[in-house]
Amino acid sequence: MIQINCGKVEEELVIINVQSFFINNMSIIYFIYGLAFFTVGLSLALQSRKDSDFVLSKSLWMLAGFGFIHSLGEWAKMYVPLELSADTISSNLVLRIIEALIVSNSFMFLFLFGINLLIDSTGKYYRLKYLPFIINGIWLIKFVFWDLVIVGVDDIVNWTFYSTTMARYLLALPGSFATGIALLIQASTLREFDLNSAAKNCKIAGISFLLYSFFSGLVVLPVSFWPGNFLNTETFFSIVGLPVQIFRALLGLVIALTISRIINMFNEEQSRRLAQAKQQSIIIQERERFSRDLHDGIMQSIYSVGLVLKASKLMLKEGETETLAAQLDYSENKLNETVLLLRNYIGDLHQVNKEEYRLKELLENLGQEYKGLLMLNLKIETNLEKDIFLTPTQANYLSHIVKEALFNIIKHAHASKVKIQVLTATNGKQENINVLIIDDGIGFDFQVAGNKHAAENLGLANMKFRAQRLHGSLEIITAANIGTKISLTFPVDVTLSGVPLSNLKH
Repeated sequence: MIQINCGKVEEELVIINVQSFFINNMSIIYFIYGLAFFTVGLSLALQSRKDSDFVLSKSLWMLAGFGFIHSLGEWAKMYVPLELSADTISSNLVLRIIEALIVSNSFMFLFLFGINLLIDSTGKYYRLKYLPFIINGIWLIKFVFWDLVIVGVDDIVNWTFYSTTMARYLLALPGSFATGIALLIQASTLREFDLNSAAKNCKIAGISFLLYSFFSGLVVLPVSFWPGNFLNTETFFSIVGLPVQIFRALLGLVIALTISRIINMFNEEQSRRLAQAKQQSIIIQERERFSRDLHDGIMQSIYSVGLVLKASKLMLKEGETETLAAQLDYSENKLNETVLLLRNYIGDLHQVNKEEYRLKELLENLGQEYKGLLMLNLKIETNLEKDIFLTPTQANYLSHIVKEALFNIIKHAHASKVKIQVLTATNGKQENINVLIIDDGIGFDFQVAGNKHAAENLGLANMKFRAQRLHGSLEIITAANIGTKISLTFPVDVTLSGVPLSNLKH
């Protein structure tokens, strides 16, 4: 009596049905396979980073070339399924040559990528740089020039099997293996940069390429020589029960996914660069601000003390002890203020406590401060119909501009009279403030002043910079022996005129 194992029969039927499904739908597998590597090529082409500091970026264009060319070869098999059986292959010579060339050249690009990345990653093996070109050149001479042009072939199907098999042995196998090893080396390098996600995906891609070297570089079309005579697509199918193209397609999908994630590190690198550039810009701006404030604040204060001490020597000789004591008290207070101001700059603690400043009060305080310097005859005319309130920023810029102008008069003008005059003009919701600083000194030549050392010319540059920050303009009218007139014009909001800023907050 014959006993039939129904369970085993059913299992074999399922296997046969699965195999039949894949065989009947090979075009879908080729499409997915080609799409995976086309995605690799496209993503790398769109995310090219030639200016990147990462070693990986230098060779990615070669991997993109492999992706594009190889995808075309796989999609072509949707219409001409080369690796199914010899009976299904058309004898069209042109198509056979094109397909063989696609196979060899696509794997040449993969080999180039692997070798170049390996060289860049290790700093070794420079002599192997042109090996892919040499091997592909030998392949072209043998299978295209010699077989097709010189000798000629009678069996184009057999030629296709042998030519593509040798392309896989000579280019796909070492190319995939070199790529896998190089990506594994890069994974450890990326981990050192704390790019753990990129390192993880680089490791997975490396392992995938190592597996791909077996499935695409060793499992070839059936040929009569070793190892293709026992390890080929037919023997693989008989042992595993599935076409090798399925495993190639799955690895292609994994490679496409991991490569697309790896190149995201270039976006992260770009973000880091932008952050560093922004930080550097902030540092430069702070240095410039500190330089201006140091010049217009601390340097001027120290210079004013020097002027007072110089005058005090004359008072001491003439016996003006009371006036001398007052001048020395002023110098002491000024030095204490300078020390405090310097501490604030160093600790970045300089803060403005007032919420608003009256323009008239600000100029009068400045005038009072500088009237005592060398008995300077300083007159301030602020015949304003209403109070003009300035923001702390406006007050700070205006104060520095006026101080710089007065110090230049004291240091260089040899003037006997100085007048500060304030004019206003309303234009809609905007009121323009015009501050005039006029002296009867010796004046100066702009060309001569411009040729002076940069440090001496910094004051004028700072005045113009602060005028721009006030959204205004600064005009200097001068010539030798006719005095100097400085005109600063800047806008303020009419709604702030006559109304304290603190009242606007309620």
